[in-house]
Amino acid sequence: MNETNKTWEHQHRRLSVLLLLVCSFLPCMQAQNAPVQGNAPNHHRWYAGVELGTSLGVSTFTSFTSAGKPGFEGGVLGGYRLSPLLSAEAGFSLYSMRLGTSKCCSDYWLGADGVRYIAPATGMDNYSYRDIHSTVKVQQYALRLNVDMLQIVRPDWDKRWSLTLSPALYAFGTQATLKENGTDAILVKHSEYLQLGAGAGIGGSYRLTGNLGIGLRSGVVWVFGKRFDGISPTDHKENLIWHNTMTLTWRFGCNK
Repeated sequence: MNETNKTWEHQHRRLSVLLLLVCSFLPCMQAQNAPVQGNAPNHHRWYAGVELGTSLGVSTFTSFTSAGKPGFEGGVLGGYRLSPLLSAEAGFSLYSMRLGTSKCCSDYWLGADGVRYIAPATGMDNYSYRDIHSTVKVQQYALRLNVDMLQIVRPDWDKRWSLTLSPALYAFGTQATLKENGTDAILVKHSEYLQLGAGAGIGGSYRLTGNLGIGLRSGVVWVFGKRFDGISPTDHKENLIWHNTMTLTWRFGCNK
Protein backbone atom coordinates (compact mmCIF):
# COMPACT_ATOMS: atom_id res chain seq x y z
CA MET A 1 0.00 0.00 0.00
CA ASN A 2 1.50 3.37 -1.01
CA GLU A 3 1.92 6.37 1.29
CA THR A 4 -0.94 8.29 -0.34
CA ASN A 5 -3.48 5.56 0.38
CA LYS A 6 -2.15 5.22 3.93
CA THR A 7 -2.65 8.97 4.45
CA TRP A 8 -6.23 8.86 3.25
CA GLU A 9 -7.04 5.78 5.33
CA HIS A 10 -5.63 7.62 8.34
CA GLN A 11 -7.90 10.61 7.64
CA HIS A 12 -10.95 8.35 7.33
CA ARG A 13 -10.12 6.72 10.65
CA ARG A 14 -9.76 10.18 12.20
CA LEU A 15 -13.24 11.16 10.97
CA SER A 16 -14.70 7.91 12.32
CA VAL A 17 -13.20 8.60 15.75
CA LEU A 18 -14.60 12.14 15.74
CA LEU A 19 -18.05 10.86 14.81
CA LEU A 20 -17.96 8.31 17.62
CA LEU A 21 -16.87 10.96 20.12
CA VAL A 22 -19.71 13.26 19.13
CA CYS A 23 -22.30 10.48 19.26
CA SER A 24 -21.07 9.17 22.62
CA PHE A 25 -21.05 12.68 24.08
CA LEU A 26 -24.69 13.39 23.23
CA PRO A 27 -26.34 11.29 25.97
CA CYS A 28 -24.11 12.94 28.58
CA MET A 29 -25.60 16.30 27.64
CA GLN A 30 -29.06 15.37 28.92
CA ALA A 31 -28.07 16.85 32.25
CA GLN A 32 -28.03 20.26 30.61
CA ASN A 33 -31.84 20.11 30.31
CA ALA A 34 -32.46 20.87 33.99
CA PRO A 35 -34.60 24.04 34.32
CA VAL A 36 -32.89 27.23 35.40
CA GLN A 37 -34.05 28.71 38.69
CA GLY A 38 -35.86 32.04 38.65
CA ASN A 39 -36.67 34.03 35.53
CA ALA A 40 -33.32 33.64 33.78
CA PRO A 41 -33.76 32.02 30.36
CA ASN A 42 -32.17 28.65 29.60
CA HIS A 43 -30.30 29.19 26.33
CA HIS A 44 -28.32 26.35 24.80
CA ARG A 45 -25.57 28.35 23.10
CA TRP A 46 -23.14 25.57 22.16
CA TYR A 47 -23.91 22.84 19.64
CA ALA A 48 -22.14 19.92 17.95
CA GLY A 49 -23.22 17.50 15.29
CA VAL A 50 -22.61 15.42 12.20
CA GLU A 51 -23.48 15.95 8.56
CA LEU A 52 -23.87 13.54 5.66
CA GLY A 53 -24.60 14.20 2.01
CA THR A 54 -23.21 14.52 -1.49
CA SER A 55 -20.77 16.78 -3.28
CA LEU A 56 -20.33 17.71 -6.94
CA GLY A 57 -17.58 19.63 -8.70
CA VAL A 58 -17.29 21.96 -11.68
CA SER A 59 -13.79 22.77 -12.87
CA THR A 60 -12.13 22.02 -16.22
CA PHE A 61 -13.97 18.71 -15.89
CA THR A 62 -17.41 18.51 -14.28
CA SER A 63 -19.57 16.08 -12.31
CA PHE A 64 -22.52 16.92 -14.59
CA THR A 65 -21.56 14.55 -17.42
CA SER A 66 -21.99 10.85 -18.18
CA ALA A 67 -18.44 10.21 -16.91
CA GLY A 68 -18.98 12.22 -13.73
CA LYS A 69 -21.01 11.46 -10.64
CA PRO A 70 -21.57 12.90 -7.15
CA GLY A 71 -19.53 11.68 -4.23
CA PHE A 72 -20.34 10.84 -0.61
CA GLU A 73 -19.59 13.46 2.05
CA GLY A 74 -19.33 13.00 5.80
CA GLY A 75 -18.20 15.37 8.52
CA VAL A 76 -18.47 16.84 12.00
CA LEU A 77 -19.29 20.37 13.08
CA GLY A 78 -19.48 22.53 16.18
CA GLY A 79 -20.59 26.06 16.89
CA TYR A 80 -21.60 28.78 19.33
CA ARG A 81 -24.76 30.90 19.19
CA LEU A 82 -23.68 34.50 19.59
CA SER A 83 -27.31 35.67 19.64
CA PRO A 84 -30.69 34.41 18.38
CA LEU A 85 -29.69 35.85 15.00
CA LEU A 86 -26.03 34.80 14.65
CA SER A 87 -23.90 31.74 15.27
CA ALA A 88 -20.25 30.98 14.50
CA GLU A 89 -19.42 27.47 13.32
CA ALA A 90 -16.41 25.31 12.40
CA GLY A 91 -16.54 22.08 10.45
CA PHE A 92 -14.37 19.28 9.09
CA SER A 93 -15.44 16.89 6.34
CA LEU A 94 -14.11 14.28 3.93
CA TYR A 95 -15.56 13.62 0.50
CA SER A 96 -14.78 12.57 -3.04
CA MET A 97 -16.06 13.45 -6.50
CA ARG A 98 -15.79 12.09 -10.02
CA LEU A 99 -15.56 14.58 -12.90
CA GLY A 100 -15.59 14.04 -16.67
CA THR A 101 -15.13 16.25 -19.70
CA SER A 102 -17.90 18.37 -21.17
CA LYS A 103 -18.67 18.40 -24.91
CA CYS A 104 -16.81 21.65 -25.56
CA CYS A 105 -13.50 20.16 -24.34
CA SER A 106 -13.82 16.63 -25.66
CA ASP A 107 -11.39 17.22 -28.55
CA TYR A 108 -8.39 17.87 -26.29
CA TRP A 109 -5.74 15.30 -25.42
CA LEU A 110 -3.90 14.58 -22.19
CA GLY A 111 -0.24 13.66 -22.53
CA ALA A 112 1.54 11.26 -20.20
CA ASP A 113 3.32 14.36 -18.82
CA GLY A 114 -0.02 15.68 -17.53
CA VAL A 115 -0.14 18.54 -20.07
CA ARG A 116 -3.14 19.32 -22.31
CA TYR A 117 -2.63 19.16 -26.09
CA ILE A 118 -4.87 20.00 -29.02
CA ALA A 119 -3.58 16.88 -30.85
CA PRO A 120 -1.73 13.73 -29.76
CA ALA A 121 1.86 14.59 -28.80
CA THR A 122 4.70 12.55 -30.25
CA GLY A 123 7.04 10.49 -28.12
CA MET A 124 4.59 9.73 -25.28
CA ASP A 125 1.27 8.09 -24.50
CA ASN A 126 -1.80 10.27 -25.11
CA TYR A 127 -5.37 10.02 -23.88
CA SER A 128 -8.43 11.66 -25.36
CA TYR A 129 -10.44 13.76 -22.90
CA ARG A 130 -13.43 11.66 -23.97
CA ASP A 131 -11.80 8.57 -22.47
CA ILE A 132 -10.67 9.83 -19.06
CA HIS A 133 -12.11 11.17 -15.81
CA SER A 134 -10.78 12.75 -12.64
CA THR A 135 -11.39 11.31 -9.17
CA VAL A 136 -10.86 13.97 -6.51
CA LYS A 137 -10.52 13.30 -2.76
CA VAL A 138 -10.92 16.29 -0.45
CA GLN A 139 -10.29 17.16 3.19
CA GLN A 140 -12.27 20.31 3.94
CA TYR A 141 -12.02 22.75 6.86
CA ALA A 142 -14.75 25.38 7.12
CA LEU A 143 -15.50 28.52 9.17
CA ARG A 144 -19.09 29.76 8.85
CA LEU A 145 -21.16 32.65 10.11
CA ASN A 146 -24.81 31.56 10.20
CA VAL A 147 -27.48 34.26 9.96
CA ASP A 148 -30.98 33.04 10.91
CA MET A 149 -33.37 34.99 8.70
CA LEU A 150 -36.37 34.01 10.84
CA GLN A 151 -34.83 35.88 13.80
CA ILE A 152 -34.56 39.28 12.10
CA VAL A 153 -38.08 40.56 12.80
CA ARG A 154 -38.77 38.91 16.15
CA PRO A 155 -35.72 37.36 17.86
CA ASP A 156 -36.49 34.37 20.05
CA TRP A 157 -33.94 31.92 21.51
CA ASP A 158 -36.52 29.11 21.54
CA LYS A 159 -37.81 29.11 17.96
CA ARG A 160 -37.98 25.59 16.59
CA TRP A 161 -37.58 26.52 12.93
CA SER A 162 -34.59 28.28 11.42
CA LEU A 163 -33.67 29.48 7.93
CA THR A 164 -29.99 30.39 7.68
CA LEU A 165 -27.71 32.13 5.21
CA SER A 166 -24.09 31.17 5.77
CA PRO A 167 -21.07 32.98 4.27
CA ALA A 168 -17.96 30.87 4.83
CA LEU A 169 -14.20 30.53 4.39
CA TYR A 170 -12.55 27.21 3.52
CA ALA A 171 -9.22 25.42 3.42
CA PHE A 172 -8.79 22.22 1.43
CA GLY A 173 -6.39 19.36 1.07
CA THR A 174 -7.05 17.88 -2.38
CA GLN A 175 -5.83 14.91 -4.35
CA ALA A 176 -6.80 14.41 -8.00
CA THR A 177 -6.19 11.16 -9.87
CA LEU A 178 -6.78 10.96 -13.61
CA LYS A 179 -8.11 7.57 -14.70
CA GLU A 180 -9.18 5.82 -17.86
CA ASN A 181 -12.92 5.34 -18.34
CA GLY A 182 -14.06 1.75 -18.08
CA THR A 183 -10.85 0.28 -16.63
CA ASP A 184 -10.16 2.93 -13.95
CA ALA A 185 -6.47 2.52 -14.76
CA ILE A 186 -4.46 5.34 -13.17
CA LEU A 187 -2.89 7.68 -15.73
CA VAL A 188 -1.68 10.72 -13.75
CA LYS A 189 -1.74 11.68 -10.06
CA HIS A 190 -1.88 15.34 -9.09
CA SER A 191 -1.95 16.76 -5.56
CA GLU A 192 -2.56 20.23 -4.18
CA TYR A 193 -1.99 19.88 -0.47
CA LEU A 194 -3.49 23.24 0.46
CA GLN A 195 -6.07 25.34 -1.36
CA LEU A 196 -8.29 28.13 -0.07
CA GLY A 197 -11.86 29.00 -0.94
CA ALA A 198 -14.89 31.10 -0.09
CA GLY A 199 -18.58 30.50 -0.52
CA ALA A 200 -22.06 30.67 0.91
CA GLY A 201 -24.92 28.35 1.69
CA ILE A 202 -28.57 28.28 2.67
CA GLY A 203 -30.17 25.86 5.09
CA GLY A 204 -33.25 25.07 7.09
CA SER A 205 -33.55 23.16 10.34
CA TYR A 206 -36.11 22.06 12.91
CA ARG A 207 -35.51 21.47 16.61
CA LEU A 208 -37.12 18.13 17.48
CA THR A 209 -36.53 18.52 21.23
CA GLY A 210 -34.94 21.10 23.49
CA ASN A 211 -31.53 19.89 22.35
CA LEU A 212 -31.84 17.75 19.23
CA GLY A 213 -32.20 19.34 15.79
CA ILE A 214 -32.25 18.11 12.20
CA GLY A 215 -31.60 20.16 9.09
CA LEU A 216 -30.79 20.38 5.40
CA ARG A 217 -28.38 22.74 3.73
CA SER A 218 -26.87 23.44 0.34
CA GLY A 219 -23.88 25.59 -0.52
CA VAL A 220 -21.38 26.49 -3.21
CA VAL A 221 -17.64 27.00 -2.65
CA TRP A 222 -15.31 28.80 -5.04
CA VAL A 223 -11.83 27.24 -4.89
CA PHE A 224 -8.94 29.67 -5.41
CA GLY A 225 -5.76 28.84 -7.30
CA LYS A 226 -5.12 25.77 -9.43
CA ARG A 227 -7.83 23.48 -10.77
CA PHE A 228 -8.70 20.93 -8.10
CA ASP A 229 -9.49 18.28 -10.75
CA GLY A 230 -5.87 18.16 -11.91
CA ILE A 231 -6.75 19.11 -15.50
CA SER A 232 -5.08 22.04 -17.28
CA PRO A 233 -7.49 25.00 -17.54
CA THR A 234 -9.33 25.76 -20.77
CA ASP A 235 -11.81 28.56 -21.41
CA HIS A 236 -13.83 27.52 -18.37
CA LYS A 237 -13.56 29.92 -15.44
CA GLU A 238 -15.44 27.78 -12.93
CA ASN A 239 -13.59 26.08 -10.10
CA LEU A 240 -16.31 25.32 -7.60
CA ILE A 241 -17.79 22.62 -5.38
CA TRP A 242 -21.49 22.18 -4.60
CA HIS A 243 -22.47 20.58 -1.27
CA ASN A 244 -25.85 19.13 -0.26
CA THR A 245 -26.00 17.70 3.24
CA MET A 246 -28.29 16.68 6.08
CA THR A 247 -27.23 17.71 9.59
CA LEU A 248 -28.00 16.30 13.02
CA THR A 249 -27.07 18.62 15.89
CA TRP A 250 -27.22 18.67 19.67
CA ARG A 251 -27.41 21.89 21.70
CA PHE A 252 -25.83 22.17 25.12
CA GLY A 253 -24.54 24.71 27.62
CA CYS A 254 -26.54 27.44 29.33
CA ASN A 255 -26.36 31.20 29.63
CA LYS A 256 -27.85 31.90 33.05
